[in-house]
Amino acid sequence: MEGFSKKSDTAAFIGSFLVIPALLVPLAGVLNLGASNPLIHPVLVMGGLFVAFTLNSAAVLRVRVKPVEGVSVGFTMLDGRKLNVLLLSVSLLMASVLTVYVFTENFRIVVR
Repeated sequence: MEGFSKKSDTAAFIGSFLVIPALLVPLAGVLNLGASNPLIHPVLVMGGLFVAFTLNSAAVLRVRVKPVEGVSVGFTMLDGRKLNVLLLSVSLLMASVLTVYVFTENFRIVVR
């Protein structure tokens, strides 16, 4: 279990820094951050969320496949620390919210 704890601690530490740019996007107006600010660059925001999600997923999710009566049965276990699960949830939520925002902001109904 020592290796698992170290792996989840490292993922949580790195993931907590990678989520910060995405959390700054909704606060950009309040903090007077311009669109040219490198902290809210789309590649850094979405890439950071993707890497944070991937690191914390690898730290807490376990996928198993077992043959049961001639049929392969797969299941996923969530096994980890609360901080990893929190960062996993925050990164997934922020990626979803930002994706929906980009879609709705740029979607136009064209009447034919």
